[in-house]
Amino acid sequence: MMPAPPRTRTRSAFTLIELLVVISVIALLVGILLPALGAARGAAQVSACLSNSRQLALATNSYLADFKDVTPNAAYNNKAGLSPKGQGAAPGTLIGTGPNRVIPSIGEALSPYLSDIQPGQFWACPAADGVADNAFAIEGSDPYSGFAADDLFVPNYFYMQTYAWIDIPANSSWFPQVWSTRNAANVDLGKINVAPTELVLFVEESTSHHSGSEDIYTRAAAGRKATDTSNFAFADGHAATQRFDDLDGYLRSLHGKVVQTQPAGQWTSKPAWTSPLNFDKP
Repeated sequence: MMPAPPRTRTRSAFTLIELLVVISVIALLVGILLPALGAARGAAQVSACLSNSRQLALATNSYLADFKDVTPNAAYNNKAGLSPKGQGAAPGTLIGTGPNRVIPSIGEALSPYLSDIQPGQFWACPAADGVADNAFAIEGSDPYSGFAADDLFVPNYFYMQTYAWIDIPANSSWFPQVWSTRNAANVDLGKINVAPTELVLFVEESTSHHSGSEDIYTRAAAGRKATDTSNFAFADGHAATQRFDDLDGYLRSLHGKVVQTQPAGQWTSKPAWTSPLNFDKP
């Protein structure tokens, strides 16, 4: 009896055509899913940013309770201007011969009311990386105070503080409303003509963080429009997401004129700076 011939082992494998079909299907799925994943990531960043804005609003609301409804007399950062770092002097120091004085950063003013797990966690927009106007920085041994030479605090959320008059007329191509009337620092909420629910305290430094579009001021100069998403924090402690297509829509999202008790009257014309800023508890 003849022995049975040895069995030959056959190897199963993809043919080149089958492999190309599989790669094509995977590429198609990736193309379908990536936009959805990007949209979900963008929505999550808007939500996280809104949470940051709400925390800043609540912290300011606690500050208001301690300081008899007077908003913080603070600069939005301590990089330059009237800040300790910019002037090399302690808060309250008179600058030159005028009434202007060194003021602390908003980070210093609100630090007792924010329980940061990581320094600056509430001050950084999660969508700001790699986007124009992303100037976030928190450096040094005590960055909020700005006393030391290496201290630096530059948040992604702009505190509505204008210590100097920005003399740009209303109805111009860039500023359809007078920007400087939107100051919200060092004002008594009981003496202004804007309700706390409408008084914007913080807005994102760049309106393009959540859209990836160019800066809104650049677009305004070029006459281009694009829908931007930004978060706003208000004096009553709430925050809201707002959308706008151009600079006019953005400025109309901010509060209107605020009657100023310090330092420059009602901000309806260039101030004379006749009285110093108040650094004591009311």
